[in-house]
Amino acid sequence: MIKVLILGGGKSLRMGGKPKCLTFVGGKTVLTHQLDWLSKYGIQKSSVVISVGVNKELVDVCHTLGLKCFSESTPLGDGGAIRYTVEKYISKEDCLLVLNGDLLLNFDLQSFLSEAYLLKDKNLVGIVAATQIRLQVGVLSPGAVYNESTTTRKLVRFVEKPILHDMFCSCGVYLLSSRVKECITSENPVDFARDVIQQNIEKFGVHVVDVTQWFPVETEKDVLLARDLVYTWSKGGNT
Repeated sequence: MIKVLILGGGKSLRMGGKPKCLTFVGGKTVLTHQLDWLSKYGIQKSSVVISVGVNKELVDVCHTLGLKCFSESTPLGDGGAIRYTVEKYISKEDCLLVLNGDLLLNFDLQSFLSEAYLLKDKNLVGIVAATQIRLQVGVLSPGAVYNESTTTRKLVRFVEKPILHDMFCSCGVYLLSSRVKECITSENPVDFARDVIQQNIEKFGVHVVDVTQWFPVETEKDVLLARDLVYTWSKGGNT
């Protein structure tokens, strides 16, 4: 069985301290967009738990929506929240789907979940969803200088905000076996990417998703871009 953990307990400093999962995009919160996406693939709210950190507003929203949630008296880090969820909410046979709380998602979840059989391999505890890197800056190639009296070079090539098709980044989406808790041993706050994946690289696989079907809402500028994106998705398009 698939259980879901949504990591909503971050400090959200770039968003004024308000939980990013409660940011409104296209008339709905990011959290509601995530719940709708999960429901599309048959995962209901009863299978979802939210890590709320110390945010009372998010606790209230979870209660209103009928979602299970847990708070932290001391910071656990995302790795600690994952360990707590595995110990409290899932059985040995379950898999845990983990989502960062700031993500808008439109990729084929069923394709990702179908890889769960790989987690029966005792050497593998998780699968990381990854996508190509989309740069937020223009990339250019300088050529030779114009002449001997200047250091200014000819512009040979310029591409605005390219997608690097041969380089990938984590999407902040993980499919985990209950055995992942064996890799989370520290009682201190645990950064899942740095302290768990990076230190146990041989125990994780990678599932590549389309860069146009994933978007993190991290800043106010992202909110504006996200509005157009969710509209495009609702019409069946990519961007």
